[in-house]
Amino acid sequence: MLEQISVKHRAAYEKFRKAEGVFNGDYCFGNAFAWGGVFGTCVYCTDEFYISCALISENRLMISYPLGGGDKKELVKKIIACAYEKGKTPVLGMLNTALKERAGQIFGNEICFERLRDSDDYIYKAEDLISLHGKELHAKKNMLNSFLKNNFTYEKISAENFAEVRAFCLAHSFTDMETLVIKRFFDNFEALKLSGACLKIDGKIAAATVAERSGDTVIIHIEKAEKDIRGAYAAINNLYLKNEAADLIYVNREDDMGHENLRHAKMSYKPFRMEEKYIGVFL
Repeated sequence: MLEQISVKHRAAYEKFRKAEGVFNGDYCFGNAFAWGGVFGTCVYCTDEFYISCALISENRLMISYPLGGGDKKELVKKIIACAYEKGKTPVLGMLNTALKERAGQIFGNEICFERLRDSDDYIYKAEDLISLHGKELHAKKNMLNSFLKNNFTYEKISAENFAEVRAFCLAHSFTDMETLVIKRFFDNFEALKLSGACLKIDGKIAAATVAERSGDTVIIHIEKAEKDIRGAYAAINNLYLKNEAADLIYVNREDDMGHENLRHAKMSYKPFRMEEKYIGVFL
């Protein structure tokens, strides 16, 4: 039986996700939950399976790759039939290369795949973003050094600054959709096992970030900074990783949603690799 996604599903989800070896941004529970408020995500969770459905447009129902060890094809086919009965077009997503290959093995010639460049995750090595060594990242190091000249403090998100950081991130939201997502992250901060930090200049927040650990990777969910403070973005990126994630191997800075400026910014950090994304279209 489908039910709305809730933080109570996190433990089961993590068990299945780890067993499947899935660590890309879209299959991180924090993202699934936070964006679930936007898309009305519902889940089917048993001892055998975890699968979700989200209405990503008026007529398109996105089904997650089924996690678990039972008959995945039969489960998905039941959801497909239900979707068609309700006048919705079902697709399977968001699939990285590994999940695309698994889906292809399960559904064979009953499915084809569409590439989604705008949804690719940007993956970096944590040590590269911490050290900023090399000619390619020299400009970023200059930006960081410029910020470090300020009278700043670094604060991990805690009970003392939680409300202040939340307000700062909401004030820097770009859309109503993003506002809803930010609220869900902060309103469920502990239950989602998130962490974060802020930078203050003379006691006023200049930048903030919220992230989630997933295997050997930290996934950056929120990153906000005052644009008129030189190096603020570079500093929160660098100092959070240095203080909270230096023991991890990779940093997933998620996708660029097709925004040209955001794509340029993420490419400027020279990703180690791109996590390609696909949707599966049933034939």
